[in-house]
Amino acid sequence: MTRPRTRVALFTNFHPDIGGGSVNLRSILAVLPDLDVTWFHLGSKPASWPGSVWLGENLIGGPPLRDILLSPLLLGGIYKGRLRQLARQIIDRRYDVHWVVAMNEGIVVGNLLARADHGTPLHVSVQDDQAAWMWCRSRRYKWLTALVKSPWKRLLKAARSVDVTSFGMQQHYGRRFGLESVVVHPYVEKLPELPGRTPNPDWVEVGHIGSVYDLNDFAVFLRSLRRWTKMQGKKLRLVMIGLGTRQSETLNEGQADAVENIPSMSEPAAVQRLHRCDFVYAMYPFRREAQVFRQTSLPTKLSTYVQAQRPVLAHTPADSSLAAIVGEYGLGVIAAACDEARLAEPLAAAVRHGALEKEFERAREELYGYHNVETVRACLET
Repeated sequence: MTRPRTRVALFTNFHPDIGGGSVNLRSILAVLPDLDVTWFHLGSKPASWPGSVWLGENLIGGPPLRDILLSPLLLGGIYKGRLRQLARQIIDRRYDVHWVVAMNEGIVVGNLLARADHGTPLHVSVQDDQAAWMWCRSRRYKWLTALVKSPWKRLLKAARSVDVTSFGMQQHYGRRFGLESVVVHPYVEKLPELPGRTPNPDWVEVGHIGSVYDLNDFAVFLRSLRRWTKMQGKKLRLVMIGLGTRQSETLNEGQADAVENIPSMSEPAAVQRLHRCDFVYAMYPFRREAQVFRQTSLPTKLSTYVQAQRPVLAHTPADSSLAAIVGEYGLGVIAAACDEARLAEPLAAAVRHGALEKEFERAREELYGYHNVETVRACLET
């Protein structure tokens, strides 16, 4: 007799088709056919992901005045009418497991699910520490940071299981809150077969995918990169995939000879395009208030860079999770300075870096291997 599949309700405040958080989840869900997962989500429109259910537009975000007035009421528990309706839509379908991502509306909905339906286990995914960085860096939300901490902690306490995005986050929450958690990275089945690559003698081509965490640090990197390429007698091409509109304006400071600004691209196509670059760029902020964030988070773009098999220039303080992984696996060069004059040497080292396929394969297997799928399955099965 075939055992019935575990029915799971996943709620995210972000769209299944867009962004790094969705990439993480899709890579796992695509190889979990033994679980019946319904993905409830907010966003501007329905998603193309099979088994997804659109619950309407986001309540947090949008026009500044409305958001500044509404967000404290939602997170403070004063106004929960709409979010309680969303939670009720999930509860009424009677799932075996509830699963939420601890971000914005997901924090409130997760607490409502735990309070209204004690009999259904709750699993929580933490992809970024919202209070420690996502809100404290924002002009709009900085003053709400203290407000989000209480419901965020209550959600983690109510969960039967919690997965986090890095070993640094696992250790940090263990020390600070006594929280037991498991680490889950995106799943990469295998490295793609990529064509041979011959460096262009006239150009230095640098690739990047996703958002930039600190525009000021990024601008320093671009100015240093431009100066260095001129000294080499070469032209500079920047390949930027999925960069936000506001962040795109910073590209002007780089004064590149060519900018290939690609708003959106599938991951397989992005891997192919980034593979043609001399190196790829990843960063974490140097600001003191970003210390917890850079030590506990891990950029989703790193799994894409591993597949592209190009050296990573990690522009980050040495205390970050990004620096630890790039150093441990020999994936590239760490530029632990935000000073134009001190970036020339790391830039030269990134261009001539000879990272081999075996380094990328080791990172794929140990960081992004099938054990991530098994970990999520263990958390969700009843």
